[in-house]
Amino acid sequence: MKNILYSFILATASLNLGYSQAQNQGGYEIKVKINNLKNDTIYLAYHYGDKQYIKDTAVLDSKGIAVFKGPEKLPGGFYLIVYPNKNFFEIIVNEQRFYVENDTTDFQKNLKTSGSVENKIFAEDMAFISQKQKERQALENEKKAAEGDAQKMKDIQARLEALDKEVKNFRNKLAQNYPNSFYVKFLKSLEEVEIPEPPRDAEGKPIDSFFEYRYYKDHYFDNIDFTDDRMLRTPTFHKKVMTYLEKVVPQHPDSIGKYCDIILERSRPNPEMFKYWLITLLNYYAKSNIMCQEAVYVHLVENYYAKGDATWVSDDDLYRITDRAKKLKPTLCNRVAPNMYLRDLNNNLIPLHSIKAKYLMVYIYDPDCGHCKKETPKFVEAYKKIVDSMHIDFKVYAAPTLHLHKGEYDENKNPIFSNDPKDLNAWPDFVKQYHLERWINVADLYLQDNFRALYDINSTPQEFLLDADKKIIAKRFNAEQLVKIIEDLERRSRSN
Repeated sequence: MKNILYSFILATASLNLGYSQAQNQGGYEIKVKINNLKNDTIYLAYHYGDKQYIKDTAVLDSKGIAVFKGPEKLPGGFYLIVYPNKNFFEIIVNEQRFYVENDTTDFQKNLKTSGSVENKIFAEDMAFISQKQKERQALENEKKAAEGDAQKMKDIQARLEALDKEVKNFRNKLAQNYPNSFYVKFLKSLEEVEIPEPPRDAEGKPIDSFFEYRYYKDHYFDNIDFTDDRMLRTPTFHKKVMTYLEKVVPQHPDSIGKYCDIILERSRPNPEMFKYWLITLLNYYAKSNIMCQEAVYVHLVENYYAKGDATWVSDDDLYRITDRAKKLKPTLCNRVAPNMYLRDLNNNLIPLHSIKAKYLMVYIYDPDCGHCKKETPKFVEAYKKIVDSMHIDFKVYAAPTLHLHKGEYDENKNPIFSNDPKDLNAWPDFVKQYHLERWINVADLYLQDNFRALYDINSTPQEFLLDADKKIIAKRFNAEQLVKIIEDLERRSRSN
């Protein structure tokens, strides 16, 4: 409850719009009067997800009056009236024709409106909240001054709680008086879920120590209507959903995929909402730098794009998206790593899956890659620490991407391979220069293995950590992270 005032401030940093059901006239017309500002340009803007867009511009006349007008109705929700100095205040567009007035001093307190029930409610709440914020700040100042005086602190805390109760009661009354208002729906979406008391045994002890977490996770969206696309144009909706995925649900790719499904299924009844979240989630996990989360991208592609749910995507884009998922899939975390059939410096065949080790790192590099030259010595030192200091059964299967195929063919269409000593010696020279003799050094000089495609090698170096069963534990890490990952795995192993 103590955060209710502050959550409102955060909420009103943007806006949203809803389709007018009350007015049947085409288009929109919003008359704006800004006291103490004239002969200047103002903007009508809105939020969409986590971004902001300009919708319209208008010029204030000598009396500080401007009109935003257009032939098509505005989608419903909060909008911003933006001043030349980038300050702004919010309005709600549900009705399409109304009047608003404000000034450049106290946006919350001085908002006036006519012709719009939504903005009437909004203005009443803004004025009330503005006053309560001042009262809260005064009490917070008293609280600081009263530090050390237990009785005063108790009294001030009681007054703060009473203030929060006033705010709650005021908004409850708004909800009762205007149950169908979008603004009331928006306020409802800001409320945290109230968690009931956990079930207890005969002695009064909680039966389930995770009850509160599970209840919060399962009921996180109880106050949000995913079927109303006006929520997309609020400043809080996108952030609240992403906080759920980033902070509330278990950060395991399979779990994240499951909760993405929940969001999408809640959104499915509204095509705009469904489209927004499917595109947003796909792009988010396509760009994620968090280890193993590309599995969520693959999940979304296989369960939605590949099944025809993304009807707005062109055939070319659909091919690109699904092809990317196919390339990522073989090396997703928790999958058995694709086998590699490569030969060592003595031309002995050493399949990847033939290596016995508690931990096995696949290290794919290019001898000519500057980044590889920088990172390889660090991995050599990490290897020494893990094997020599930590005494852990750890091996490295190191494979260069180089090959001797020149990309040319003879008259019989046979590939031409390089016999240049520089090309032939690039691999063994790299092994010697960077002291990789304790590693398992293998290569595919004559393009007899497709590991480059199976491991989706489009840059180097690439790292994959496997367990004893050759399942991928981690991928694309640096040397410092490698040591930490193995330390964590060993710690968990001992605790079990």
